[in-house]
Amino acid sequence: MKMTEADIIRILERIKELSENYNVKVYWDMPRGFNKIEHTLTEPNGALWACNTETIRSGKRVKCFVLENWLKEKICKVKSPVKTDFIVRRGA
Repeated sequence: MKMTEADIIRILERIKELSENYNVKVYWDMPRGFNKIEHTLTEPNGALWACNTETIRSGKRVKCFVLENWLKEKICKVKSPVKTDFIVRRGA
C-alpha cells in the first residue's frame, strides 16, 4: 500500500499526541544507552518504545519513542513541510 504525504503527517501527529500523553520524548535515532522494549502493545505505528538500562525499582528508568527507519525514510521524501520540531535529533 502506497502512503501519501497526508498519511505520514497523520502518523507523526499520532506519535506526537501519544508522546505528550505518556510524557516521553521522541527521538530520531536510538539514544546511547537505550534498548528497544520488546512485546509492547502501546507503541504507535512508525515508532518503537525504548528505555535506558535502569531497573524499574531504581526510579531512574527513562522511556521514549524512537522513530522506525521506514518512517524516517518517508519523512525525508515528503515534499511539503512536515512539522518535526518535537523530534529530538541527537541521542541523550
